[in-house]
Amino acid sequence: MNALQNQLGLETKQPVIVPVEDGVIWSKKTDTPRHLHPKHGSKPIGIFHSLEEYEYGYANIGSTACAYVFSLYGFIPQYMAQDLHLPYDMIIVRDDVSYTVQIKATTQRGHGGKTYTKTSRWQTTTEQRKRRKSEVPLRANQGKQGMGHKNRPHGYDILFAINEEGEFCWWWEKDIKDNKSTVLFGAKNGKCGKINYAETKGDWNL
Repeated sequence: MNALQNQLGLETKQPVIVPVEDGVIWSKKTDTPRHLHPKHGSKPIGIFHSLEEYEYGYANIGSTACAYVFSLYGFIPQYMAQDLHLPYDMIIVRDDVSYTVQIKATTQRGHGGKTYTKTSRWQTTTEQRKRRKSEVPLRANQGKQGMGHKNRPHGYDILFAINEEGEFCWWWEKDIKDNKSTVLFGAKNGKCGKINYAETKGDWNL
């Protein structure tokens, strides 16, 4: 095909492909960082505002929030190294009791049986978003983003999720094991709460 196009004098445009190991594949040029892909990427809103510049804000905030919540009940978090291809991200321990925890950070909202994940959705007003319950995607690639077969992991004890408003919810895996792809905050015996965050003084200069 390329040879024929060259003979006819037709211009051949090759798509610019971001290496698979670096995240979601894009089929065109873009100045937007890969982790902010308009459909598959993260949304830099609310407590996740640092994602505008720092790719790992999601993971850092989610893990820290999870450790904080369960530490209030006497658990000590054991952080896991990244990319171990495990279905859980943390182990929490208290005396002789331990649980494995999968951690999710989400800006996804469910509404009317549909899920809104594209850029235009998170650009709606805060009030419009608050009328929709946060939704947690359960399917994921065990490995690097955008690679391999999407699966539904089950090898953990607790699922913990936090949204852009600082609201969190956690579930026993046995309560959501029949959910194929998503779960709403508060559904399936989800235990919910909120972490309040406010800057009492500006000019942090970090």
